[in-house]
Amino acid sequence: MRFETIHIPSYGPFTDVSLDLGLGRNKLEILYGPNEAGKSSLLRAIADFLFGIPAQTHDNFIHAYGSLRIRASVERGGERLECVRRKANTKSLRAADDEGPVSEELFRSFVPIDSRDVFQTMFGLDADRLQQGGEELLKGRSEFGQLLFSAAAGIEGLHDILKKLNDEADKLFK
Repeated sequence: MRFETIHIPSYGPFTDVSLDLGLGRNKLEILYGPNEAGKSSLLRAIADFLFGIPAQTHDNFIHAYGSLRIRASVERGGERLECVRRKANTKSLRAADDEGPVSEELFRSFVPIDSRDVFQTMFGLDADRLQQGGEELLKGRSEFGQLLFSAAAGIEGLHDILKKLNDEADKLFK
């Protein structure tokens, strides 16, 4: 499964923000930016799109609870599903036009991630988790850590990727 587009009409600090991820087929997407650019809010928005916006959320500081919306298009096996997740107690998953419900069963056939915790562990790398993982790799668990990370993320040749990134970093910081 992969995201093609993410559109956030109203959620957290975002109003009518779109990301087109369709160009990165079979690629790892990395989003970066300065502090307070919205990276953590975007990660929460993706998790809330996948698993529902919690009953209590801090992401209503601009938009009222009832107007929180996250729309995305996901692709799996050549099929595409576009829908909207809204803040609601029931039937929070809606068709792309926000009219009529989309069944969670259909959605799960496109998004086979079991839980928010699994998503956060596998894909929700934030600065703290990235630093912690880097420290574990440096403490001699590198071979095992690399194997686990590459298996979990489906990345082949992780060692070569890390070497290339380290080489580029060395050039930048000399």
